[in-house]
Amino acid sequence: MDYKLITVAEYQHLLKELNRINETISEKIKSNKEIFCESDLSQLLSTSKRTLINWRQKGLISYSKVEGKIFYTRQNVEKFLEDNETSSIHAN
Repeated sequence: MDYKLITVAEYQHLLKELNRINETISEKIKSNKEIFCESDLSQLLSTSKRTLINWRQKGLISYSKVEGKIFYTRQNVEKFLEDNETSSIHAN
């Protein structure tokens, strides 16, 4: 096995490049949209497909429709949950 010594400056440059690559990959992962079909979302939220239809008809949750198939993005679902968040009331 061959070894090569590197200077402190080369090592720091290498670390800087690895951090840059890591940040780039992290940003790509964050920007990648997660998409759910009706079956997936109904399982995720433990609700029926009919309930999802009702929410769509009431305009409570945004969705996309492609050739008759319904899709939801993670952002659609998070906004829906945030818009319908309630706080608990504690009696003292």
